Amino acid sequence: MLTRWTTLLTAAVAVLATAGHAMDISQDLSEELAMGWKMGLRPRQNAQNLQFFDGKVGGAGAPGITQSNDPDRPFSVGGDTFPDFDTAAGRACDNQKNDCARLANSGGGNFQVSDCYKQNNDCKQGISQAAQKSFDQNAGGGGGGGGNNNNNNNNNGGNNNNNNSPTQPERALVSSDANFDYFCDV
Repeated sequence: MLTRWTTLLTAAVAVLATAGHAMDISQDLSEELAMGWKMGLRPRQNAQNLQFFDGKVGGAGAPGITQSNDPDRPFSVGGDTFPDFDTAAGRACDNQKNDCARLANSGGGNFQVSDCYKQNNDCKQGISQAAQKSFDQNAGGGGGGGGNNNNNNNNNGGNNNNNNSPTQPERALVSSDANFDYFCDV
């Protein structure tokens, strides 16, 4: 009978010790999270959408122009990828026109297919005037103009921001999952 109580007491002590250790880990993790991420991980930000056109004849809006995971074709519209902003924006305008025409042909509103074509022309004329054509955060308005972004003190007509600041490492999207985008300083 004594061995039975000893075994039970030993098991209870082991459970309490494990629970105490788990509480310490939980408290340490809570403190780490309260101080901010120190592991280089950042929560995913809202996807950047470069769509500039807000016309919606019949309620059909232009699809978003978002960043793909392909560095050679960084622009994405409806799952299709494109090498440059102008081509992607043109596809977004065309997709909007097709959706609009589909609604007009189904009698879904008080507008004609010709209204969809006029909206498509307006959308395509606005491509050249889009304020932002690049996902590059350092490019400024209008989409960059290439270069290797190495702070070489080239004035570029007065558009070079923070030329005297210390060189910041470029960040490149390496991978992502449902919760995080993983960046690597290169």
